[in-house]
Amino acid sequence: MDPSSERAARPAANPLQMPAHPPLAAPTVRGARLMLRPSEQSGRRRILVIYNPTAGWRRRGRFRKTLRQLARLGCMVTVRETLAQGEARTFAAEGAGQGYDAIVVAGGDGTVNEAAAALAFTSERVAVIPIGTANVLAAELGLPSRPEAIARTIVNGPERSIHFGRLGDRHFVMMAGVGFDARVVARMSPGLKRVLGRYAYVVGAVRELARHKRTRFRIRLDNETVEAAGAIIANGRRYAGRYVVAPKANLEEPVLHAVLFLRRGRIAAFFYALQMVLGTLPRSRGVRIVEARAGAFESPDGEPVQADGDPVGTTPLDFRIAGRRLTMIVPKG
Repeated sequence: MDPSSERAARPAANPLQMPAHPPLAAPTVRGARLMLRPSEQSGRRRILVIYNPTAGWRRRGRFRKTLRQLARLGCMVTVRETLAQGEARTFAAEGAGQGYDAIVVAGGDGTVNEAAAALAFTSERVAVIPIGTANVLAAELGLPSRPEAIARTIVNGPERSIHFGRLGDRHFVMMAGVGFDARVVARMSPGLKRVLGRYAYVVGAVRELARHKRTRFRIRLDNETVEAAGAIIANGRRYAGRYVVAPKANLEEPVLHAVLFLRRGRIAAFFYALQMVLGTLPRSRGVRIVEARAGAFESPDGEPVQADGDPVGTTPLDFRIAGRRLTMIVPKG
């Protein structure tokens, strides 16, 4: 999720040409362009892939096989590997307007967030190879996990125009939040996440329960202010993977859904997590869901705020639906 915590510094290499059928153990190019020539000349497409290698270290096989499938489908693929925080956004901005048929982000939600922020003002078509920890946007869009199906979606999938949310001076694609989840994200160890993947958040949640802080937030919305133990501002239906927290949210509609957690304390936090796993959270008596176009997080002390699974600052922070869209490539049907 967090691009800045998923990388270690590596020396750059020169651009490299790969054969039409790259070997399974394809060479890795650090911080440079890697080219895959198509094995078919008809219907050639130019694809830019922005790849976060640390986000996807558990799923490198999926990534490499997807590249091979793209080459077999007649694509000219350029891979740019990120080395530091912000490079996904830089590479996306540099790729915009260069005649690519699609700009593909291979990484987790944090990497997608970076690249998407640079592409929302453009007409570029954006696709995702989901190789991160939670891949919430991929789940929301119904993206496949098999390399062959991912490649076919990139090449032949229809378009879907989605809205963004804005949090302070940043954007978010799926969600922003304060309270229990934001504290887990803020205290997450990058090393633990690399080793355990999504299960690192289970460990983080248990630790947070042990030190649970009873904070009361003021969540300002369009026409009201609500006091709550925490909140998720949802742009889409899902959270933390495939868990549905805002059933009526729709990425194509210019409105956010504030999921408000009204009850405080360790027991309440535990049952909220259990209800989310069981799929009953939106019906909980201790949860209220409110539609809003804008609002703000406020608290007596500066509390962590997360966006798309990354820590992005502390309260107070305002949020709103952003006035721009992103063109995503999605599966057929």
